[in-house]
Amino acid sequence: YTWLGHRCNDISVSKDADDLSLENLDVCLEILSEYQQLCGEQSIKTPHLVSPDNRHGIHWASLSVDVLVNYKQYLLSTAVVSKNRQAFHNISCQLKEGLTPDIEPLSITEDQKIELSSLGAELVNRYKAGKEQSREKTEELFNDFILAHGAHLVSENNDERIPHDWEVAISTSNGKDVWGNVWSAIPSTKTESIEQISSTLLSNPSIMQVLSCSLLLSEGDTQPLLSIYSQLISFALESRARILQSSTEDRTEKGNMMLLASKYFVDKLADKMSKAPSELHHELDDDLDEQTLHSIIQLYQNTCSVEHEVQTEEANDQSRKYPARCELFHSTSRLVFAVRQCQGLSTEIKHSVESIYFVGLVKAFVRGKIEFASLITSVSDKRLKTWQTQLNNKASKICFIANELAELMSKCTTCIDSDGNARVSHLMKGLVGLGDDGHDQSESLDIAPLAQFSESLLWFWKFMNNRIDATSPSENAVKDRLLVSVCAAMIALCGSPGVSVDFASSISAFKYIPTNSDYFDSDNSVNGVFLPDVSVESDLQHSKRTLTRKYCQLTQCISLVFEFSEKAAARDGCYPSSQHGPFLSLVAVRTLSNMA
Repeated sequence: YTWLGHRCNDISVSKDADDLSLENLDVCLEILSEYQQLCGEQSIKTPHLVSPDNRHGIHWASLSVDVLVNYKQYLLSTAVVSKNRQAFHNISCQLKEGLTPDIEPLSITEDQKIELSSLGAELVNRYKAGKEQSREKTEELFNDFILAHGAHLVSENNDERIPHDWEVAISTSNGKDVWGNVWSAIPSTKTESIEQISSTLLSNPSIMQVLSCSLLLSEGDTQPLLSIYSQLISFALESRARILQSSTEDRTEKGNMMLLASKYFVDKLADKMSKAPSELHHELDDDLDEQTLHSIIQLYQNTCSVEHEVQTEEANDQSRKYPARCELFHSTSRLVFAVRQCQGLSTEIKHSVESIYFVGLVKAFVRGKIEFASLITSVSDKRLKTWQTQLNNKASKICFIANELAELMSKCTTCIDSDGNARVSHLMKGLVGLGDDGHDQSESLDIAPLAQFSESLLWFWKFMNNRIDATSPSENAVKDRLLVSVCAAMIALCGSPGVSVDFASSISAFKYIPTNSDYFDSDNSVNGVFLPDVSVESDLQHSKRTLTRKYCQLTQCISLVFEFSEKAAARDGCYPSSQHGPFLSLVAVRTLSNMA
């Protein structure tokens, strides 16, 4: 009866099963009390009933009055769900009876609003993270969602309908373009809630439907949904990792379902943050929620970049209903964009999220380069469709990551103060392990990620420049496809100097001071910029001259890269900030303008 009450979609059957479960538990408690009085034994050991899959908990390992009393308290708390589901069903039936489509809007009385608000508050108290929040409650909420909506998630996921320019996507599309009708199953607006009330599908609502509709229709505070979405995402990803380590035959399909569900709630979280960007600082300023957000971004990027894609055609056919790694990057990117748009968030939180995301992107790019190079140099027959599909998939992932890197770096560049000192980009600080205090933490400086990132960009640069070796038509097409994205990332990287060379480092007057003549064949006049009349150079003057020399080098680098890719400078396509102009030219203008 307990199992039926937790898993049955029929509300009346579920409630009756919960009631019968509690009645039988009371009978069991009476029998155990008599047994203890007669035999003197405090408990009956039942280890044979324990199963790690679906029978875990102390009440399976032994039977005693104390254990069953605690279990009864747990069942009474879960009965709240059945009671609220039944109450919501009754209210929705009343609203549906008075609903006259195309004539009058849905009218909700004050009493109904109060009742809906009470339902929502009870469920929020049960499922929102807190000191008393247990993993079992999150598991209960997640399993109920999968039971009600899992099949629709599989059939309707399609992330190709959304453009990469999230600023445009917010105003021109919504989650329905990706998820279809299942997007409205967990409503994000009052209009979607009314659609759910009007639908016959709401006869057996999921817990998340009851929770979302209750908060939206009662016009209550919907911010707790952010925390609940975060819990469900973390639970799905942790469960997926555990499932993939098991030995069950269907572990891959179950793991993919967990990944798909997590993507759904990441998109919900991003959508919720985009709808009310000025009202979220109270939720995200809390340390727990900020850490959860960091954890979600890191877990997602690890899943995207570390795990291998399926390689065979048969596996590809099986996985089409599940999200590809590139689609997971899309969801993470939308989430980070939503955070960056939140007006109420502090600059520190935004910089922190951007840095976490940037470091993950760099790691994914380096990993992607290794996989791409391995595929290019493999001995596989490059005429096979399987090889060409793998090449295109990896190129798509590289392009997306490079576009994101270029967009971030071109907007978060190193800045120069009026006194000539540099304020290094927080993205670069995060990459090499520097905090906001910059050079005071130089002992923890780790330039390996920056070196690997630069090496990966140069590898793609050489790959695109190589027109001598005989290559397949697919490789030539990929070279042209990578051109804008990789060149934009290289140009944007030039806009954030100051990490690998310390502008503030002192130098002895007796040591040789490099001049611009060491790097250029002309423009020796630049050598005199910032130099004093005397021969001895101070630390500040040396810092300014080092900065000038470095910017001369970077400008020359940008010139070389842009000249090579100039034929694609005006190319339009699926790029960030597409509404502001061709992406490569836009990144070059941003970078050079800031340097100027």
